[in-house]
Amino acid sequence: MARPRAAFPAYCLHKGTGQAVVKIDGRDHYLGPHGSSESRAAYERLLLQWKTLGTTPKSGAPGGGALTVRAMFAAYWRHLEAQGLYEKNGQPTSERGCIAQAARPLVRLFGTKAAADFGPVDLQVVRAAIAKPLRLLEGDDGAPAKRRRTLPAVLARGTVNKHVHRIRRMFRWAVAQELVPAATWQALLAVSALRRGAKHVRETAPVRAVTWRDVEHVLPHLSPTLRAVVELMWHTGARPSEALQVRLADIDRTGPVWLFRPASHKTEHLGRERLIPLGPRAQAVLLPFLKADPQAFLFDPREDAKERSRRRHAKRKTPPWPSHMARRRDPALLGEGCNDHYRTDVLGKAVARACKLAKLETRWTPNQLRHSAATRIRREFGIEAASVILGHSNLQTTQIYAEADRLRAIEIAAVVG
Repeated sequence: MARPRAAFPAYCLHKGTGQAVVKIDGRDHYLGPHGSSESRAAYERLLLQWKTLGTTPKSGAPGGGALTVRAMFAAYWRHLEAQGLYEKNGQPTSERGCIAQAARPLVRLFGTKAAADFGPVDLQVVRAAIAKPLRLLEGDDGAPAKRRRTLPAVLARGTVNKHVHRIRRMFRWAVAQELVPAATWQALLAVSALRRGAKHVRETAPVRAVTWRDVEHVLPHLSPTLRAVVELMWHTGARPSEALQVRLADIDRTGPVWLFRPASHKTEHLGRERLIPLGPRAQAVLLPFLKADPQAFLFDPREDAKERSRRRHAKRKTPPWPSHMARRRDPALLGEGCNDHYRTDVLGKAVARACKLAKLETRWTPNQLRHSAATRIRREFGIEAASVILGHSNLQTTQIYAEADRLRAIEIAAVVG
């Protein structure tokens, strides 16, 4: 029986020089000192280029230069922190983490290469590493199996394209600071975005609107506070981050329709104002949660923590022991260790768990409630009204959220077609 061929060319030791070497297409590529992290990165970089593009560089050693890719990224990160970019209310936004995630394979594979020599082929190699990292057979510098690097799942095509754009944006900043020549960034623009049907990426289905029937089945499995948050999002089309930070101080109740201005919202860094009208149904949802303190958040997780503690105590069938009574005075059980308002990830996990308990065939997320509100408003009042309610500056963005009314199209086709 023939010996099975290895998935990748082996990472070997050249006894004469002590360097790591790999043979691809009959040619040896020297990677640096055997066992070093630099040689491991060069090995992965070489295999990614060979597997993805079918080519190999003329030399296995990275190019030299005054400013390396690693140093350029470090300077770019210091610039973000010094200028306070991608920060909101003193806290880094998720975009800061996305930049770090995009730069991680860039620095790992090309950290020692001169930033001026980073070209389109290198960018395609980084894109391949972002989309689907190679599952190499060798260990990571002799580390035990349980401590070896775990590989992430295959990313979506849109996420990969956004990460590549973040890398280009980093080089554009370096050009503006005269750290690299302009030709380097211009050459990276030649790498086009991945199109639908590309290999080694995951295609995601568009976010669809959810029906009230599916929402209604989930509500009994949510806490009273989160149930009110879901109902508020259904009636107003607010984002999860906006619905979770409602305060009495941010609501104008002078007219029959209340006006809610979130203290922080997604587009505030662009100088735009966010205004969410609260009609009778939304007002009915908020009334039981109104508080005397106008600065307090209406949807407080500490109230849910106290309610859970009371329900557990009411279900007891035996008298509590003295140790049980002492634990009941634990600040965590009284909700004193909780935040003053829910986070968006907590809401998402609670809805996912409620969908599982409700045994829904098609599970939904809180963001789909915004799509549902947009679709309903577009059906009854038009796309311009949906754009105003959602707070969009153009109708193209609203079309992403508001689905076309297929039933209306069928009625029109029955008359004119």
